[in-house]
Amino acid sequence: MLRTSELILNFVLNSCWQIAVIFAVAWVGARLLKSGPARYRHALWVVALVACFIVPLLTATRFVPEWISRLRVTPKVESAIPVTTTQEITDDQTIDHLNTRRTKPISTTTRTAFFFTLAFALFILGRSVRLLRFWRRKEKLRRSATRTGLPNELQLAVERCRRMLGIENVLIARSDKARVPYTLGARRRLILLPETFCSSADESRLLCVIGHEMAHVARRDFLSNLLCELISLPISFHPLTF
Repeated sequence: MLRTSELILNFVLNSCWQIAVIFAVAWVGARLLKSGPARYRHALWVVALVACFIVPLLTATRFVPEWISRLRVTPKVESAIPVTTTQEITDDQTIDHLNTRRTKPISTTTRTAFFFTLAFALFILGRSVRLLRFWRRKEKLRRSATRTGLPNELQLAVERCRRMLGIENVLIARSDKARVPYTLGARRRLILLPETFCSSADESRLLCVIGHEMAHVARRDFLSNLLCELISLPISFHPLTF
């Protein structure tokens, strides 16, 4: 338990400043790509989000050199046995300078580490429940879908968009619970349209909306957004994660 608390403390402490640095670098890159295609800026921010999770995790687990992590938490155990270390003394002051620790250990009590770990776990649990509620809402929308009664204009627009984008395995349905068009699913892909849209939409509007939703399907945006939500879950406490 003490080892887990130390790992979480180091992860949170390192992420506080490492996420800010990664965000600053990504922001500069996004400004330089301002006149370029939007997909380049989107890819840049996705890479930055992954780095915001991977870099603090690697430094907390000591899979990278210690100089990358300037701060490290070391919980104090009151009953620990003092350890005596010997250091070879030399006349060469350069060796002493090279052996200087580059990290700054921060001492804390075992109780403080435990309560901090508990608070972090409760926060992540709350965010996980929120994500689970969105998932249940998505499944509820999927169950409310019906493929009967689609107007001919809508079916013609769907076939035209399928030919233009080269998409075959996607279903089009309507639902009385949908307020706006939705694109659901990574494998069983479904485009869900509201009832009012199916009954009063003209051809140009149908082509615009169906083509927009099928572009989400072609880019696999549902899967990428789900992965981004899962990656950002452990670092959602940081304001810059948003």
